[in-house]
Amino acid sequence: MPTNQQRRDAAKRKLERQLVKRQERQRSRRRQNIIAVVIAGVVAIGAVIWFVTRPKSAADDSASTDTSTASSAETPTAPCVYTPAGADADKAVKAVTVPANTDPLRTGTVDATVTLTQGSLGITLDRSLAPCAVNAFVSLASQKFYDATSCHRLTTDDDLKILQCGDPSGTGRGGPGYSYANEANPPVVSDTSGTSTETSTATPNQYPVGTIAMANTAAGGANGSQFFIVYGESNLGSSGYTKIGTVNADGLAVIEQIAAKGTVAGKSASGALDAPAETVTVTSITVPEDAVGAVEPVATSSETTDVLPTEVLPTDTAATDSSVTEPPASDPAVTDPAGVTPADTGVTTAAQ
Repeated sequence: MPTNQQRRDAAKRKLERQLVKRQERQRSRRRQNIIAVVIAGVVAIGAVIWFVTRPKSAADDSASTDTSTASSAETPTAPCVYTPAGADADKAVKAVTVPANTDPLRTGTVDATVTLTQGSLGITLDRSLAPCAVNAFVSLASQKFYDATSCHRLTTDDDLKILQCGDPSGTGRGGPGYSYANEANPPVVSDTSGTSTETSTATPNQYPVGTIAMANTAAGGANGSQFFIVYGESNLGSSGYTKIGTVNADGLAVIEQIAAKGTVAGKSASGALDAPAETVTVTSITVPEDAVGAVEPVATSSETTDVLPTEVLPTDTAATDSSVTEPPASDPAVTDPAGVTPADTGVTTAAQ
């Protein structure tokens, strides 16, 4: 019969064998885990290499084309198209002709002055942002369409601070009798010095302080004569309003003084407090004379030819240009940036 010492020795040997087996199992699991991690890493690296180096399929090419098309869908191509309102709509608020220049410059800036009863705003219109919209704005200003008109809308909300002008009727529903498409453009960088119109796709706020943009018509995706100036931080997101330029620091100061006097009920039945408490009148908007007819230069060829030029007979300059007509109709109701449309006006007010 085993003695106590023998039993202790046997138990000790058994425990040692168990400890050895346990250590072997632990080492085995660690090896398996390491092997699994290595295999997973190799598979991941292989997948990345395959994805990068694989030949493109027809579906890939189609998707790439669709993305490119979508990104440029809102950018009008030459020539600019200015569409008169339908015959069943009201007459234009003021007699005005559609822009005769339908292939305007697409680069460069135009310095202009908006004179209000409260002071002058120096503005810089950027053709690269929206050549067709800038062209229309310059055309209307040169025809004195904006002279002696009111700025009918002012918002002073924490997330929406704009002054809206450009409707001679003062109701938010008037316009020049024609419309044109939105133009996609990058964000305008706010510049309080008033000397820069640089753009940056990295700017998170699409409509920073100092931005000048066109107000959409009620139908959406179209512009007329109404424009708004962002004078304070505003949450307009990427709402699709066509940006045309910036206002300088002195001009912003004038608008801030107007906003400080508050708002009163506008001309909508809703009684919204969306009109300036102090009447704001656009005395005039002046633009350089050479900006009106500025056209995109035609590419010329340096090749010579032996063909003699054909004589061109002069045309009768008194003849009527059928492409320039007095539009019979005004803009549809104008959509105010972001929001709810009052039932009697069709004018969208800011989302709270």
